[in-house]
Amino acid sequence: MPVNFNEPLSFLQRVAEYMEYARLLKMAAAEETPVGRLQ
Repeated sequence: MPVNFNEPLSFLQRVAEYMEYARLLKMAAAEETPVGRLQ
């Protein structure tokens, strides 16, 4: 039996999980220094 049959997440939930940290990643990408990216 494929694993995805046992997975309780819907397609929408999986896509939402990928986008959960999009704002933080965009802010980190805008920083110029490595230290600023970690803060």
